[in-house]
Amino acid sequence: MNTRAASPTRFAGTALMLLLLGLALIPMQADAQAQGPYYYYPLTPCRFVDTRDATLQGGSGPLPRFVNVPFTAKGHCGIPFDAKAVSINVTVVSPTGAGFLTMFPTGVARPWISVIDWASTDNALANGAIVPLGSMTSGELSAYHETDGGGTVHLILDATGYFK
Repeated sequence: MNTRAASPTRFAGTALMLLLLGLALIPMQADAQAQGPYYYYPLTPCRFVDTRDATLQGGSGPLPRFVNVPFTAKGHCGIPFDAKAVSINVTVVSPTGAGFLTMFPTGVARPWISVIDWASTDNALANGAIVPLGSMTSGELSAYHETDGGGTVHLILDATGYFK
């Protein structure tokens, strides 16, 4: 059994080293927080759009092709009215042909970058996305899809967080 106590010099040296390490980490944390203009607020996943469910937004059937379909995120699932963007899970269900879907802020030009692409053999397919939000008067975010052969697809949007 070792009955030797740690020397006061050794204890003071260890304490000083830990203090200096802590002080060195404080600016690194502040720099990481200062990297962007917005903060991310996570949410328990919450469904706010489902074209198969008449009780939710879009619940009137499959998305129409070649149409920018607006949806509202603010005020749903804990997303505040001053949110600038949403983190969402985008799920396509029962596509009748291969296709793609893009999401974007309502009121801006539609981008030519898809959020999710699918094959006609996919029963359901999901992907995560961060989508900036438009104004409340414009519907905030829009979905647009093209499906081969005049096909259709159902859309589900689950909020997982927001930025403000």
